[in-house]
Amino acid sequence: MPIAKSHTDVLADIKSKSFKPIYLLHGAEPFFIDMLADAFEAKTVDEASKSFNQQVLYGRDVTAGQIVDASSRYPMMSPFQLVLIKEAQDLPDFAKLEGYFKQPVPSTVLVLAYRGKKVKGNTKVYKAIAHSGVVFESKPLYNNQVPQFISKQLSSKKRKAAPGVTELLAEYLGTDLIVLSGALDKLFLNVPKTEEITAEHVETHVGISRQFNLFEFQDALGSKDLERVVRIGFALSQNEREHPLPLTLASLYGYFSGLFAIHDVLHQSEGDQKEATGIYNAFRLGKVRQAAKRWSRPQLMEIIETLAEYDLKSKGVEFNLGPGMGGELTLELTERLIQSASR
Repeated sequence: MPIAKSHTDVLADIKSKSFKPIYLLHGAEPFFIDMLADAFEAKTVDEASKSFNQQVLYGRDVTAGQIVDASSRYPMMSPFQLVLIKEAQDLPDFAKLEGYFKQPVPSTVLVLAYRGKKVKGNTKVYKAIAHSGVVFESKPLYNNQVPQFISKQLSSKKRKAAPGVTELLAEYLGTDLIVLSGALDKLFLNVPKTEEITAEHVETHVGISRQFNLFEFQDALGSKDLERVVRIGFALSQNEREHPLPLTLASLYGYFSGLFAIHDVLHQSEGDQKEATGIYNAFRLGKVRQAAKRWSRPQLMEIIETLAEYDLKSKGVEFNLGPGMGGELTLELTERLIQSASR
């Protein structure tokens, strides 16, 4: 069954023009689906013959019958024609394409950009696509994969970032790759190619405060700079919309879990430490390694228990979570974190 392991597998087909007759791009993460759809649209058919050999349709505006008609035509003065269906998840009679999927026209490249959803793998229509073409599932990244994604985006544009910038963007913007890509585009547009992208650039062009964000909050806690912990915790509590408590808790849990995990391998190789923590960025791993030396295992256990307690509170479990209470809980949590750091 031709399953594309990553978006680079599909890009390789586009670059070499070694096309299969059908490509299903589906899954929860729309970023890679959009990127691949754009690549097919830009590179499948030569510019001179696009008016004859390229059709871009939208799922909500067409029927399965119209897609079959378009796909059954033959290209004019070109080895291929492209039929690109954007928003294919909106096609009401998608299953009716099964017959075409079983016997596709070899000179047609039919691309189905099925954004934000999956076609069930046990259905006849999915099995027909997989038999004749390529299936690529676009999966959301885990938090610890986001810095690597940012690094690859920087590398693809031949740009460099100062230490900590990648982690700052990852911590603040999370796993939404469209948001992340938009932030990087702003930086690429506004920072000259000859300059390294710095935290100051991020603050100016993306709006992430270099002083008051979750990445700095982690750093202050890791170094036990309690005065800075108080300042940042207060700033976060005053901006509940930008810093909701569940996001703060998730960030802190990931950070302190990393400190706890690295304790057992502090004297082992960097490879062992990366595997134990799931942190593969050398800069961030070094920060975690330094911080772990300042925190005892009992302190870390206490912190993790505290975070679990406030996670329940943030969900209203045995706690009256009224309007504006998220900020108050962030302040209360900050006090508890300081108490644990001081023991």
